[in-house]
Amino acid sequence: MNRRRVIKTLASFPLALPFLGSATRVNAATTLVPVVDQTTGLPLLKMNPKFSYRSFGWTGEAMIDGAPTPDRHDGMALVSGAEKGEMVLLRNHERLNGTLIHPVGTRPYDSAPIALEAEDGFAGGVTAVILKGGEYKETIPVLGGTMFNCAGGYTLWGTWLSCEEIVYRGSLEDRGDERSPKDHGYVFEALPPHHGSSSQNPIIDMGLMRHEAAAVDPATGYVYLTEDNGDTSGFYRFIPNDRSQSVGSLEEGGSLFMMKAGTGENTNLIQAEWGSEFDVEWVQIEDPNAGPAQLISYSGGAEVIGVGKSGPYLQGEKQGGARFARGEGCAYHEGVIYFVDTAGGSAGVGTVWAYEPQNEKLTAYFVSSSEMVADSIDNITVNPSNGSVLLCEDGGGVQDSSGQHMFGARLLLASQDNTVSVIAENNIVFAKPIPSRDQIQPGDYRTSEWAGATFSPDGKTLYVNIQTPGVTFAIDGPWLST
Repeated sequence: MNRRRVIKTLASFPLALPFLGSATRVNAATTLVPVVDQTTGLPLLKMNPKFSYRSFGWTGEAMIDGAPTPDRHDGMALVSGAEKGEMVLLRNHERLNGTLIHPVGTRPYDSAPIALEAEDGFAGGVTAVILKGGEYKETIPVLGGTMFNCAGGYTLWGTWLSCEEIVYRGSLEDRGDERSPKDHGYVFEALPPHHGSSSQNPIIDMGLMRHEAAAVDPATGYVYLTEDNGDTSGFYRFIPNDRSQSVGSLEEGGSLFMMKAGTGENTNLIQAEWGSEFDVEWVQIEDPNAGPAQLISYSGGAEVIGVGKSGPYLQGEKQGGARFARGEGCAYHEGVIYFVDTAGGSAGVGTVWAYEPQNEKLTAYFVSSSEMVADSIDNITVNPSNGSVLLCEDGGGVQDSSGQHMFGARLLLASQDNTVSVIAENNIVFAKPIPSRDQIQPGDYRTSEWAGATFSPDGKTLYVNIQTPGVTFAIDGPWLST
């Protein structure tokens, strides 16, 4: 997490900035104040006092199998539960190595140790947070043995696509026994417990790459995918062989395509201006499981870590595929696929793209002009009731020229007129240990990113994570009037 410094004259920056031309600005809004968490009684967030919130699912809390809840909470979706009044948050954990997550009722995808003579395993995965009547009930592990489960996307049939943000050719690291690892860099379908156990099978035809997020178009069943691989990231479309839109249907494979935009070859969309519009077509990726430009070793071991352009990107690039600079969140709403380029725009702090499949148009919906406005946009969601676009920051907050903290990571609402409104700010600071939460260390966590934002079906409650120390929030308030 980077802390940014800004020039001293901006140290007293107000909630409305006078930008010129098409530059973004922050709308005037109610001053954010510390608001007490209804669960812990601590002022964990700053927000409009008309909002309230409660925390649950903290790192270290016991899950249904007795194991502690994993840390590094990331992408998340809210799906229906087993009975009326029950909902399930399917929540990613962006972990590399550590204690293996053991999914209830089945084996993890990869149970090998992460290295020879190591006790740590591939520690990423998904937990299912069960809510009854809106209140926390229990947490159940449902996907394990994966790596860097960053974001993902919900499906129309009530499951979660969990995306690995790494390329790791573990199959090349032959250890001669069952301790040999598997390949990583895939998408997995994670099921809420009432649908049964997750298969733990990768959807290989969605590609081997540093996956970030996914969104399903209900009109076609196509899945749209972002890639977070620096300034050689693509945007992809997966057309499933089985379009029944049911549990396991995506595992039947399909065809992968990369977006091509504009009239030129390999159109560089990284510094596109707000309002820019492009015609779109798609080029097919013949071998989604192709390896990356290079494999390197780690700790002197086998060459298994992917670096450089991904295999799918290399194939799409040869056919004129468009170029982004770190694809992140992705969400569908009323015929539009919204997706984020975290390092997009001339300031390099975030662009929100709007893609319309029906007319194959791509538009720069929002472009941040500075970290003061929107700093490294990451996850994105859309309120199903009013269409408001909510953004999660991953910029680490902002300091003034003297190094003094100005504000932490924020939740923002973005508008098509290229303005944002600040909704909440990370205010987590623990001067001493928290009772009954032994795994949470004292410290200043205000720079930690927001992630996993997802609204309730009525649009009145936002569920969202702060990745470190690892906590989930339910935020209630006047969302429909914002």
